[in-house]
Amino acid sequence: MKKFGTFLITNLLLISAVLCQENITSLNDCDEVQYIRQTEKPSFVSMLAGVKNAVIGNKPTNDIENQVYYALEKYLKNMGFEKIQYFDEYYVPPKHFGDDIFVGVTYTYDYSYYNVGLEWTSIGTGYAWKMGSNKTAKINMNASQNFYKILIDIYGHAKPVFNPDKRIDFQKWKTCWTENKITEDFKNNGLDNIEGIYETNSSSSGNYRLALKKLKGNYHLIYLSGGSNPGNWNEGEIKAILTPTATPFLYKAKWITARKQENDSFFVSFENGLMKVIGDNNETDLYIKMYPSASDNSTSNSSNLSSGTGFAISSNGIIVTNYHVIDGAKTIKVHGVHSDFNKTYNAKILVSDKNNDLALIQIDDNDFISLGSIPYTVKTGLAGVGEDIFVLGYPLRATMGDEIKLTNGIVSSRTGFQGDITSYQISAPVQPGNSGGPLFDSQGNLIGIINAKHVGAENASYAVKASYLTNLLDLLQSPPKLQTVNSLSGMTLTQQVELVKRFVYIIETE
Repeated sequence: MKKFGTFLITNLLLISAVLCQENITSLNDCDEVQYIRQTEKPSFVSMLAGVKNAVIGNKPTNDIENQVYYALEKYLKNMGFEKIQYFDEYYVPPKHFGDDIFVGVTYTYDYSYYNVGLEWTSIGTGYAWKMGSNKTAKINMNASQNFYKILIDIYGHAKPVFNPDKRIDFQKWKTCWTENKITEDFKNNGLDNIEGIYETNSSSSGNYRLALKKLKGNYHLIYLSGGSNPGNWNEGEIKAILTPTATPFLYKAKWITARKQENDSFFVSFENGLMKVIGDNNETDLYIKMYPSASDNSTSNSSNLSSGTGFAISSNGIIVTNYHVIDGAKTIKVHGVHSDFNKTYNAKILVSDKNNDLALIQIDDNDFISLGSIPYTVKTGLAGVGEDIFVLGYPLRATMGDEIKLTNGIVSSRTGFQGDITSYQISAPVQPGNSGGPLFDSQGNLIGIINAKHVGAENASYAVKASYLTNLLDLLQSPPKLQTVNSLSGMTLTQQVELVKRFVYIIETE
């Protein structure tokens, strides 16, 4: 006598909901969070009324299974499910997880089918309904029909008409905040440098739109719209609660997953208008800050810092960076002069070019003496497509630390985003914090200043051409004399980085 395998999906998708202590409060104050438990387990008939689609856990792999699953499909179709799918690479999750019910079948066979059972499983909640039949059926030319009759014996009635009120819903943490209320609150009461509305377009999580806001003194991410299962989410629900770490702009997060489970293994960092979410499997989603924009009438009420990169252009303390790094800064500080990150120097803006995203700042500090002799030259001629290049900077300091980072690649195009003639497109990866960093060719000539990346493309970054820097230098009352001897020429990349890193700095603004 042979026993055939069990066709269930319990090891894939059944995650029992962790119920915390219920906290029912008034929602008149939108900063109050109301916990709502998931739907209690309904009866089998009530469950059937709340689902639309049936999902089968396995696909047949031999003749015996072909007979079984042909009968199972016929059975589910005749029950009245709108759609029947297999749980495989072609499975398309519904917009509301409650719309699907997973179906597993078990049986024993030798020359007959017997001990036939069905298990119906609600996705994400852990609820299951098991039932079976005492009947047997011969395995012969009519095997599929025989098996179908056993399934009819298990539950022979038609599925009730779909009623959305009968759906099984997950637990949730609810507030009365909406996007309109949040933006009005920011306009009236101000916000700090990382509060605002963020959006992502991720293949894994969908097009989420979230608000970062302090509730009762703690940062919360509030769901506004989007996601791969928007039917399970309501505007104003809590998506995450952030806890500060010892590192500025880096937070540990209690993340509410798509199936409304609490996950404490997430980290969230902020830098230059970007929010980076790192999950427990090290998958990363990047969110762009959409509100407030430069034209929005909202005021900042915090002294949170932001940072970018800059590099020396003359020994008397003149440093190049991006306009957007120092835009609106009340104070500018320079870290890393002579590779000493324990010492910080104050700096002032000399001249800026908003259109080309460039700025010249100068160290303005009584303790400052000199940056030393600049080892690289500025190349104003065009670099060639395919030319080797490298980039130095201080990206994502909250998670990557303060050690200088090197990336390299080639010049991909002599024009930038949408054909912008002021920029190069390069293949060297850059991240928030690289802004204002130097772009060198293989001989150590400065050919550009990093200022952007293409979020929707792999390894597509942009740098303002160095010729626009020389134009900006000419606007100074006393332009510095640029280095004419390149000390980096002929060195290996390792040797070039070792020499150049003493002249590439962290630019921190407040």
